[in-house]
Amino acid sequence: MQSLRKLCLVLAHSFLVTFTFSAMADTLPVDYNPESKTAIKYDDLDFLLKQTVLKTGRSDHIAAPKPPKITGSSILFDNPMPSRLEGNRVLFHQNKEDLISISAEIRDVMLNIPNQVKISRLNKDEQLAYWLNLHNIIVYHEIAALYPITDLSNLMKPCPSAKSIRCEARYNLAGQLISLDDIEQHIITNWDNPLVIYGFYMGAVGTPNIQGKAFSGATVYSELRKNAVDFIHSVRGTRVWTSKQLKVSEYYTRMAKFFPNFETDVLAHIRNYAEPDFYAELHRISKVKANIEDWHIADLYNGHLSDPAGVNGLQRITSRIGSGNDPVPAHVSRLLDGVVARNSERQANVSVEEYTEKPALETETPKPMPEDEKTADAATEGNAG
Repeated sequence: MQSLRKLCLVLAHSFLVTFTFSAMADTLPVDYNPESKTAIKYDDLDFLLKQTVLKTGRSDHIAAPKPPKITGSSILFDNPMPSRLEGNRVLFHQNKEDLISISAEIRDVMLNIPNQVKISRLNKDEQLAYWLNLHNIIVYHEIAALYPITDLSNLMKPCPSAKSIRCEARYNLAGQLISLDDIEQHIITNWDNPLVIYGFYMGAVGTPNIQGKAFSGATVYSELRKNAVDFIHSVRGTRVWTSKQLKVSEYYTRMAKFFPNFETDVLAHIRNYAEPDFYAELHRISKVKANIEDWHIADLYNGHLSDPAGVNGLQRITSRIGSGNDPVPAHVSRLLDGVVARNSERQANVSVEEYTEKPALETETPKPMPEDEKTADAATEGNAG
C-alpha cells in the first residue's frame, strides 16, 4: 500500500555498503559478525503495532473474579479465566482487510531481507531481533486473517499438529520454505539466554506480551527483560498456590530446552527476575506445577463482535477510557472497566491507553528520513533486483 514505507537498512557506517545476493542454505544461518554495526529498521512494523496494540498496564498478580452472569441469558462472551484482565490487546476488529493486507506486505518484505543482506553479516543481537519480528508478524497476519476467533489453543499447538499454523513450511525466506516452528527452534537452539522465550508473540492472553513496537538489535534484551518481569509477575505466568507450591504457565514446558531440570530450573529462573515482595513469597517454595493456561485471544472482544444481550446490552465507553461516543458490547466494556479498576487499585501511574476507534492505517503521512537513512534506503532499493 502506498502509505507503507519500505523497511530500510540503517547503516551506522560512513561509507556505502553493497549487499551480496545469495540463496539461503538448507538450514537457517548460524554464523554472525560480532563487529557488525548494520541494523535493520522496522518503521512499518513499528507503525502497525503502534496503531493496533492497546497497552493495558501491568498485572497486579491477583486473579480476576469471574465476569458477572447476564440476567436472562446463559451466554457469556467474556474470557472467564483468572488472567482475563491481563496482557496488551490487538485491535483485530478494526480495519480487518487493511490489517490483513498490510501485515502480509510487511511479512513479505521481511522475508525478503536475506536477499538484501546476508543474515550472517549481522551481529547476534540484530539477528535475534530480526527472527523474533519475523515470527511475530507472521503470527499477527495469520490471526488477522482468521479473525474473529476466540480459542487459539489448536492454532498454536506444538508440532507436529495438523491444526497448528506453526508446523507447515510455507513461508518463502529467500527461496527456502520455512515454518514458524523453524524460526522458534532456530532461536531457542542458538541463543542460550532464556529471556528469548519472552519474545514470541502467540496471540493469546496466557502467552508473553506483544509490545507497541518492534524489537530492535540495540534494545532487544532490555525489551525481553521487561516482558519477562511482566509475565513472571502475572496470573497467567505464576501463582503461589500453597506455601510450598508454585503454579506456573505451561508455556515454560514448551521451552524445556532452557529448563532441563524443570522444577529446579524454572524456580531459579523465576526467582532471578522476581521483585522483592514476590521473591519473599518464593522463599519456601519447593514444588513447581506447570498447569496455568489461557488460550483466549488477546483482543478486546474475545473474538465475539456482537453482544449476547442484543442491542440493549450495548454500553458506551466511559470518558475515562475513550471518547464516550463509540458503543461497544457489554463484555468489552466489562474488560476495559476491570483493567482500569485494577490499575487504579495499584495506585500507580498506569492506565489503559485512551481507546478510540483509530483511523484507517493508510492515513499516516510518512515522516521524512534523515539523510543517512535516505542513503541507506536508496542503497537497499538499488540492490533489490
